[in-house]
Amino acid sequence: MKFVFLALLFSLNLHLVRSLVECNASGCELKNYLRGPWPDRRPCKITKAFFPTNEAELLDAVAYAVKSKQKIKVVSREAHTMTKFACPNSGSDTGGVVISTASFNSNSSIVVDKSSMTVSTPPGIMLGELIDLLAMQGVTLHQTIAWNGVSPAGMVSTGGHGSSLWGRGGGTYEYLVSMRIVVPASKNEGFAKVVTVAEGSDLFHAARISLGVLGAVSQLTFSVQPMTKRSVTLSVADDASLEEDFLTLAQEHEFAEVSWFSSQKKFVSRIDDKAPLSVPGNGAETTALFLTVQAAAARSSRLSQEAAEAIGNSTFFCSVAKNTVNTVTSTGGGFFNDEQQQHFSGFPVVGYFHKFQARGGCQYTYSNSTNLALPESERLVCGWDFRAYGQFWFHVSIAISISDVGNFIRDVKQLRDLSPERLCLLDTSMTLFIRYLKASQAYLGPKTDAAEIEFMTFRDRRPGEPQTYEDVAEEIEQLLLFKYNGKPHFGKNRPHAFRDIGRKTKNLSKFLSARRKLDPQGWFSSDWSDSVLGIRGSPVTAKDGCALEGLCVCSEARHCAPDKGYFCRPGLVYREARVCSNRS
Repeated sequence: MKFVFLALLFSLNLHLVRSLVECNASGCELKNYLRGPWPDRRPCKITKAFFPTNEAELLDAVAYAVKSKQKIKVVSREAHTMTKFACPNSGSDTGGVVISTASFNSNSSIVVDKSSMTVSTPPGIMLGELIDLLAMQGVTLHQTIAWNGVSPAGMVSTGGHGSSLWGRGGGTYEYLVSMRIVVPASKNEGFAKVVTVAEGSDLFHAARISLGVLGAVSQLTFSVQPMTKRSVTLSVADDASLEEDFLTLAQEHEFAEVSWFSSQKKFVSRIDDKAPLSVPGNGAETTALFLTVQAAAARSSRLSQEAAEAIGNSTFFCSVAKNTVNTVTSTGGGFFNDEQQQHFSGFPVVGYFHKFQARGGCQYTYSNSTNLALPESERLVCGWDFRAYGQFWFHVSIAISISDVGNFIRDVKQLRDLSPERLCLLDTSMTLFIRYLKASQAYLGPKTDAAEIEFMTFRDRRPGEPQTYEDVAEEIEQLLLFKYNGKPHFGKNRPHAFRDIGRKTKNLSKFLSARRKLDPQGWFSSDWSDSVLGIRGSPVTAKDGCALEGLCVCSEARHCAPDKGYFCRPGLVYREARVCSNRS
């Protein structure tokens, strides 16, 4: 019987697969990729975990869960969303099945069809591995996200993106051609079946950004393009005319991005375009955030931030921001003219297309037995590893209409001019990072051409603890969400950001119709996904300290930290905002 086989599959894979699904005799727990607390700081305990290696085993796993009346979530090896879409339960209970695609990643399943210029790929392969395999075939994906530790299924399911207003735009989901999805079925059908959705169908527009609530993806087919090169230049400018410059940049350069150091009144333009293969250059891009660090160094960096933040040392943060923006063109900002020599000699940096797509590497340290055998302080980790006392962030990523970006920039400038040093902390982690998206036909995609505006700032490891510049971060977050009706990135953001999602996406009602068709009993849904999609419940939780945790927007003092001098106040520029502030 296939369910007996599944039990064997379950037990064997506990020893064969390293992933963020951790199991022991008492059950399993799903970790997020930070290896730290979920946004609600409640663990995700689950009943069972499965690690299928192919579509047939995935079918069996879904059938087992449906027959057993268990909620189901599908996760990848290393990069579950920061939000709780990956958890099958609310966190206050234990239950549900997690299916990990960590082993559903066979290279032999990747098929490049050069006549149709498509690639079919299994759901669990790491994005970086897929990109490299495609390069060996002389093709590339059109768009990817920045980190190569995600799976292609997870990338599109949460609306992952690069940056472009050209062609179909920066959304990775815009280049999907078809998907095979395992969905629940009747007893007569074996409790699970495979459906194929393709371009042109209503189900396809739902599946492109699905949040994992439609079923388990078993195969994705993307459009690809012939290999070219790219030429990249980073340029620093005064932000006096950024309200106009941000759009001109995107119109003139295919893969443009902006890093706005608002506290320093400067911005860095990424001037990024395709180049012919005949142009000399073997350059590449790295991102320090995604590289391995020794655990002791990650801890030391975090402790330095904590010490400066504890006393409100804006001088420290402003100095870091100033040094970063003033040296980016001389140091290369993560670009190398020669990848092998790791050498930067100046812009432009020219190299093969895929060398400027997803970057990373730190995720591999967690499956390296030699590294894991080292003493904890000597191990290599990702810099955000919570267990290693790494970085921990207040993270915002919200898309607003292109037509609103100029006014948003003016609002932030006004906030900056009231107290420039209060924005320095934002400029030490990511800056205000601007990327570009086209309006989408995906039902949970952006309704208009948009700019995704992202920032990360300090967050206390302890629950309910404010940061010194809490009010600045909250006011910018609320400007994006409420004044400009921004759509939150489904894989990032704090829980309260997901209320009223129906007003911010292309067509929520059609998405819910597709969900009822593919999974009428809601086996792939959870309390959290139901609250986000407006089915029942709310992503907002009002309780003491909830605003500091991103569970609510404050409406009374207890939502902040009145015992520590933080009260609920109006915003300084956006007066409708309600922020936790220590202003007198």
